[in-house]
Amino acid sequence: MELIKNIVYEDTYCNDIKTTKYTQTSLIKNDDIIECITSSKSLEELILHTYDYASLIDKNDKNYVEKRKLEFATLLDESGEIVYDKFKYDKRFSKKLLQRGLQQNDTLSTILYLSDLYDFGLIIYDKDYNKYYKLYTKVKPEVYICYENKIFRNMEKPSDMIKIDFMEDLSGLSNMLNMDIKDIHIYKKYLKPISNYKIDELKKIAEELNVNMIKNGKRMNKKELYDSINLSQY
Repeated sequence: MELIKNIVYEDTYCNDIKTTKYTQTSLIKNDDIIECITSSKSLEELILHTYDYASLIDKNDKNYVEKRKLEFATLLDESGEIVYDKFKYDKRFSKKLLQRGLQQNDTLSTILYLSDLYDFGLIIYDKDYNKYYKLYTKVKPEVYICYENKIFRNMEKPSDMIKIDFMEDLSGLSNMLNMDIKDIHIYKKYLKPISNYKIDELKKIAEELNVNMIKNGKRMNKKELYDSINLSQY
């Protein structure tokens, strides 16, 4: 099983293709014409057919997505240092949880895991309800997906991103994803549990780490400051 050969971390072969009314479009890569899926009823399928070059080569294999997911589940045991340990996940985001998620369809755990494997931060726009969801905490290149009428499709970065308020409550994702986990905080925390600190202690740590303590023009409360410090160290 050639892990590194088949997982493409840097090249996004279909990233710059605009969506049309069709579910596929063509891309020329190394003089070969490759069909790229630009929309799908499954988010994990859209991600794999956009970022996994092997899926483009094996475009005639209708079972490619399920086979690839089972490969990842196996690799978590066989090559954990490459596909798990390096991401420094919290113990709650365990190999077993990921393996269970990979055997189901469109679980949140699988989507977050794929975004780490292919190194992108996912933003979903639920056009039916006009809501935006930010599904990453580490600083990574952003990828934008639109969900409308039970279809996921690639989309361009909105021109008014600065005005967008992201939903903090992720329960609205349950109409499009299998919510096998409740939030996106999947990495080991820099700080001990919040109960170990007084707010003045967190302020001192924030100053030492040059962490901004202002949010929306106001000083952060204890929980906001705690989260901000942890995020700064991912």
